[in-house]
Formats: sequence, C-alpha cells, structure tokens
Amino acid sequence: MRSAWLVVLGTLLHAFDAPWLVDVLQCVGVTLLALDLAVTLLPRPRAVTTVIALAALATLAVALPLDRAILADDHRGLSRYSRAGSDRDGGSLFPLIPWAFYPLAGVLVARIALPAGGRTAPRSVVAKLLFCAGALAVLSWTLDRGLEAPRADTWSSHPAVVLGRTSAVLALAGALAAAGARWDLPRWGTALAGETLALYVTHLLVLFAPEIGPGRLWAHELTPARSLGLAAVLVAGSVGVALALARLCPPLEARL
Repeated sequence: MRSAWLVVLGTLLHAFDAPWLVDVLQCVGVTLLALDLAVTLLPRPRAVTTVIALAALATLAVALPLDRAILADDHRGLSRYSRAGSDRDGGSLFPLIPWAFYPLAGVLVARIALPAGGRTAPRSVVAKLLFCAGALAVLSWTLDRGLEAPRADTWSSHPAVVLGRTSAVLALAGALAAAGARWDLPRWGTALAGETLALYVTHLLVLFAPEIGPGRLWAHELTPARSLGLAAVLVAGSVGVALALARLCPPLEARL
C-alpha cells in the first residue's frame, strides 16, 4: 500500500506541469513494490536475498546498454523510467534503472551488517558497513577506468557513479553507527530515525506542492533571508509530521 501511495504522490506533485515526469518518489515506490512482491512470493529469506542481489547487479549491468538503446521519441512513457536524462528529452533525473540499485543495495547491506537485527553487536555493524563501503569504492574506481565515460546529462546514472555514491552513504552510515554505539539518542531522535521516509515525503510536499509550494512560487527569487525562512519551515514541518506519525502509528514491534 505504501509503495503504491508513493507512486501516486509522485505523480500528483507534477500533475499540473509535467504529469508524465518520473520523479524520485515513483522510482522508490516501484522498487519497494518489487521488494514487497519478492518477500510475499518467495518462501525463504535466502531466496529473497538472492533475487535482490541478482536484481541489483542487473540494474548496473544494463544501465549503459539500455540508455543507448531507448529512443525518447519512440518509447516516451517507458523511457521516463529507464532512460537517464532531462525531462525535455523524454528521460528522467531518477530513472528506475539503475537508481533502483540504491534501495536494493540497502536491503543487501542490512542483511550483511545486521544479521541479528537490532541485537547485532554495534562494533560488528560498524566494521561491516565500513568494509562494504571500501569494497564498493574499489569497484567504483575499477569501473570508472574500465567503462566509457558518462555523458554530461547521464553521469549520475553511470555504474561507477552509482557505486561511488553508495560507498559514500555506507561510510557515513558506519560513522553514525559508531557514534550511536557511544551515545544514546533521545526518544524523539529515535522516533525520527524510524520515520525517514515520512521526513523525505513531507519535505517534498512542503517544497513542491502543485502551484502553492515555495519551490514553485519563489524558484527564481530566493533571497538569503527567504532561503533561511524556507529551510526553517521545511525542518519544522517535516519533523513535526514525522513525530506525529511516530506517535499515531507506532512501529509494529512496539504494538506486539
């Protein structure tokens, strides 16, 4: 249900200006829907992990050939999900291939770094996160020298760039995990940590709501004072909604 809602929400955000635009919400929603189906249809966790790993590798393997093969004019709807580029040429800044790699890789890293879930030893989590970050950094460096250079409008979807970004996120996650092992978060901080999706969606709604969001109204006339005010509204609004959701809809484990 949440997966479908993300796709609908992403479409509604651009309903007035570019109804066929594929934004990051559609990309995340479709990927989460695929993950939900994998968990529902496959009987064992190991089978789910194997399928996700193969899907993650496939998104990287076909990214460059697919970008060369799809013509925006011939397959405009499909290209929004699969062709890197701008909205003007029928592509997307967040094409499903290979951007689906990010959530797929997140599931795989969670399986590696947190085999026992929240009971996993903090030092083990930090070590495994940093190891994964280092391995992906080496692989990114190797692909950067072995593959064709990315075009200016598709560089963010190049496999080397995707792996490099994932490596940087995992390194940051390792640093945060190390800090979390030393200091306990306050209750509101723990609640926010479990509502990152709500934080992300809320800030998009505040910033880019059709015709009324400040991102639409002030896109070309943001003064420093207005920018600071907008940042304050974004933080306060997003945090407020996330904390309200955490209170109204507590995690499943808290209700058992």
